[in-house]
Amino acid sequence: MKLLSGAMLTFVVLAFVACAPPPAEEVVVEEPDTTEADLAAVQALVEAWSTSFDLQNPESYLDLLSEDAKFLPQGAPILEGKEAIGAWIAEHFLDGTMTVSSEEREVMGAFAYDLGTFGLSPIPQEGEQPRTIYGKYVLIMRRQADGSWKLARYIWNFTPPPEE
Repeated sequence: MKLLSGAMLTFVVLAFVACAPPPAEEVVVEEPDTTEADLAAVQALVEAWSTSFDLQNPESYLDLLSEDAKFLPQGAPILEGKEAIGAWIAEHFLDGTMTVSSEEREVMGAFAYDLGTFGLSPIPQEGEQPRTIYGKYVLIMRRQADGSWKLARYIWNFTPPPEE
């Protein structure tokens, strides 16, 4: 009887295996290569970010941010969302010009990053000497539902002036 029930179990298992449908073929959906267009859009966003200091208009800066943006400024807590970032910018925004030197940029699907250095030259107030503040940054950008790119994360640190 044990021999028969073991044989019966083996028969049932083999029957299930034999009757199972063949494995489905893996369907590979190729997405269009948008790398060149995305890199151009990310480049335009980085340029808009750097020139927003020239406009002496903090609101233009906020327009570049995703709704859930986070900033990690040197010596300050993490700022989350446009409202918190806007309040911080209103207190710390330096009107002036900024030069950016991007050293590394890559698009990875719906995300992109830009790493580089900057020189920020605030407009001198009366009695101040012209100066330039140097630093390094990482921008993380995210493609939005409409296909546009916005700044999602931003961290920066100030550095000594570059050696000449």
